[in-house]
Parts: sequence; structure tokens; C-alpha cells
Amino acid sequence: SAAEADLREALSRSHQPAFEREHVDAWAELWRSGVTIRGRPDVEQAAMASTYYILSSLREDQRFGLSPGGLASNAYFGHSFWDTEMWMYPPLLLWYPSLASSLLDYRAERLPAAMAKAKAANFSGAMFPWESAFSGNEVCPTWAPFGALEQHISADIAFATRQYFHMTKDEVWLGTVGWPLLEAIADFYVSKATEDPQAPGRFHINHVIPPDEFNEEGVSDSVYTNFVAKEALEFAAAAAKTLGRPGKSEWSRVAAGLVILFDETLHRHPEYLDYRWGQHIKQADVVLLTYPLGMREDRQDELEDFKYYAGVTDPKGPAMTWGMHAIGYLDAGDEETAAGLLNRSFANVKPPFLVWTETSTDGAVNFITGAGGFLQAVIFGFFGVRIHDRSLELRPRLMTGATSAELRGVHYLGRELLVICARNGVQLSLVEGERLWVTGEGGERPKALDVGNAVTFPHGVRISVSNVRAEPRRATMLKGGSRGPATPTPAIRKPSAELSGSRVPGLAALGLAAAAAAALGAWALGASRLWLWAPPSSISGGPADGAVGPLLDATPGPL
Repeated sequence: SAAEADLREALSRSHQPAFEREHVDAWAELWRSGVTIRGRPDVEQAAMASTYYILSSLREDQRFGLSPGGLASNAYFGHSFWDTEMWMYPPLLLWYPSLASSLLDYRAERLPAAMAKAKAANFSGAMFPWESAFSGNEVCPTWAPFGALEQHISADIAFATRQYFHMTKDEVWLGTVGWPLLEAIADFYVSKATEDPQAPGRFHINHVIPPDEFNEEGVSDSVYTNFVAKEALEFAAAAAKTLGRPGKSEWSRVAAGLVILFDETLHRHPEYLDYRWGQHIKQADVVLLTYPLGMREDRQDELEDFKYYAGVTDPKGPAMTWGMHAIGYLDAGDEETAAGLLNRSFANVKPPFLVWTETSTDGAVNFITGAGGFLQAVIFGFFGVRIHDRSLELRPRLMTGATSAELRGVHYLGRELLVICARNGVQLSLVEGERLWVTGEGGERPKALDVGNAVTFPHGVRISVSNVRAEPRRATMLKGGSRGPATPTPAIRKPSAELSGSRVPGLAALGLAAAAAAALGAWALGASRLWLWAPPSSISGGPADGAVGPLLDATPGPL
């Protein structure tokens, strides 16, 4: 195989000093992106390890998906799930956009197989497999219902497509790669949705398995599935306008009419129709509505969702759930609760090499889905990153115990950004690229951000970054769609109302080493003298000797 051939060549060159230099230089280039958390070596080391294991599982020049166990284990047989787009992809999109693009290329190249699956199930468009491998055919075991019923995966792919376009504004890419995906996925959900005969204009999605996979028989109107499908339909319509292509009126009609369940009495979302309050769930589901999906919701209602579902989530469930809870509490302003949830979000990192396990006791080893969820808690939680259509939002905050924090190598609209958060304020710098405009909340005028200068803001302020100078507008918190007429039942059914990404330099040189890493496994690399950081003696308490390598030991600039 190609991997074996690369491994043989790597081993034949392993005694050559130049080969080691290529390896170290390639990783040094990759570590331009990352986080530094001074005062919290446990978080910083876990973030570095998480990034390392994800990067060791893919290559820019080999367009394949990511598996929950990466390349260092055979967990889940190496298949790709929603884990790729919703858990591991977001950090890659910010730090390594060309790698993020390669993951979407993997889906786009297998679009014919997804369309064949939809046709076989009597649907239109593209029904992506729950478990995908080389061919793009459904490889979920036939005895398991997930391959037929866990249908949010197609909308998850559309969501990742939207996020990539918002971060790059690459209309050529949108037309050639993104549009075929979006069009086929939108057609699928139109064919899947059923119009309510009692209420024309309302649409339901029936007989699906939501992210909470304890419901193997299938449910109706999964709030996650309906909302992410609505987002997919709306972005397909928006992309058609951007590209000047004919969209379909049914996309917008179905998107506007999809019901989003909400209990007006308890002020929270039931997971699906006929969900029983108190029923235990497997993992993050409803709590994904506000982040990452971006539902605009009353702050108290958002908190009610998080409080309730934290109490009924399986404590032995997958690792990535608690990072999403941390983000939710940060959004709600409860930093004390968020701090405890952050610690819980990386409790599955195991010494000495900080390898992830799926649950606290067992499950998949090298569980990079958990690594992706934890990285999101750091980047999108404590740095407050949010991706919008016309701007990138930041709201940096220091986590408990940290004295300063640094987010490096953020790629936005072909530029590279550096964010430093300290106790006395936040500093934003442009490392590479053309001028951007930065606005802080509170109605102040935009500030120009050029290479060589920096802008500063008070701690905790929302910062908007754009390539267009625009006067700020105050945001308002709205419900996730219009309510529609009330019904006597507690669960109310309401209708829901330029430049390409930078390439990752150094990956060509990294190719042989990455192939060797894939073949030898992460544990073997953990013992190698070529590691760029030394594992800590403990992942709690104060700094460990040698815990932070020189690449992450820069001193933040003055604020």
C-alpha cells in the first residue's frame, strides 16, 4: 500500500540528519497555530496532545476522513462519522484551513455514493452514510439501525461547508466543491420532510435517530436534526444567490416550516416528540443548538437546557459532551460552573502520553473525537470564537488559574491572527495579510488592524473582525424561530422562522513522517526523541519540568 511504501522509505532515511531536520521543521511550522495557557499547564499540554493526535491522523494530499480512533487504533474500524465535521473539523478550520478543505473534498468525491444511497431509500438528493470508508458507501453493520436512521449526518456536512465558506469567502470553491454538496443535501431533506396535513406549511422529520443514540427505534422531530436540517436548507438557498444559480423555492419553504419543539412551561427543548422528562440520554444533543449551530435564544432558556440535560446525560458517555456544556455556561456568564465542566471535559486524557479514551474507563483509545470537543471548549469557549457570515467574533476570557492565554495562527479570509488575553485586557494582532476592521461591543467605531500594529480591548468584550468597515449594530437575543400557535400539550411544535484559505506549509515535508506515524502508532511516537514537547509528570497542579517546549513559550506583547 502507499502507507507501507512511505514507511519503508522513511525507515531507509531515518539515519539521515536531513530527514530529522525536515521532520522537526515541518512540526515547527504546524505549531505556529495553537494555544498557550500560562498558569494551566494541564490544559495547555492536553491541547497540544489533542492537536498532535488529530494532525497525525490526516494529510492534506490524501483526501480521507477522520475516524474517532484516528490512525493509531482500529476503533470503529477506521470509519468516518459525524465526529469528523462536528467535533474534529472546527479546530482544523481555524488553524489549518487546507486540512479542513481536504475533509470536505473527501465528502464531495463520494457524493455519487450518497446519492445512490438516497435513491435506494426512495429519497432525492444525497443521503450520506452514517459510517463511511474508502468507497463512500454505507458501511454501518446491517444489524445496527444507525446507517438507515441517523440522518443528521448530511446536514452536519452542509454545516461544515457553510463554516468553511464563511471563513474563506472562496466563491470558486463554493461553486465547484460546496454547491454540489449543498444542492444534493437540500434536496434530500425536502424529500425527507413531511408536511403536516392538519397545518399546511408545517413540516416534520420522522423516524430518525438523533445524536442521542439511546433511541434506536427512531423518533419524530428530533430538535437537533430538524434545526441542523433547517440550517442546511437555508444555506443552500443563500449559496444559490451568492453564485447566481437557480435555487429551489421548496428549500426555503421547508426550512421555514420545520418544527422546533419547545416546552413553554419548563422553558426548555425536549429532544424529540414524546420525549419523557427525566429520561436519560447518551451524549450532547439539544445542548448543541446554541453552539455550534448558532440558534439565537433567550439566555434563561438556554441555561434551562444546559441545567436539565447535564443531569440526565450518561456519566459514562463519550468524552466530548462536557466541553459543549462548558461553552454553554460561558455564554450564559457562569464562569465558575464552566471551569468545572472544562476540567471534566479532558478528564479522559491518560498519562504518560496524554492519549484520549472514549469514556472515563474504557472505549476507543486515541479517541480524537474527544480531543476535538475539548479543543472546541478552549477555542470557542474561553476565546469565544464564533463564525458568522460577514465577521469572525471573539470574546476572550481567562479560565480559572490562568494568568494569560494566547491563541495563535487563526486563519480568516486569507489572513493570520494572534489573540492574547491577559488580566488587564485583550490584544489582537494581524500576523499576515491585508487590513481587517475590528469593532468592540458598545457602539464604538471600527479600528483598522494592519500587520505591525495591534488593537486592545477590555477583558470579556465581544470583538467583531471583518474585511469590511461597518458601523456596529447591537445584537438582540431571539428565540430560535417563531412560535406558531400554541397547543394544549407541554411540548409545543413551532415553525422555525474573496480570498481562499491559506495552505498549510510544511505538510509535504511532513508526508513521510506522518505516514510513519500512522503505521507505527501514536504510542511509538510518544517515546520518540523527536517529540516537540515533553509529557508532564502530572496533568494537575503547577507546571511540570519540561512540560512546555520553546515553541509555546513566547512572552505576550504589551497590552
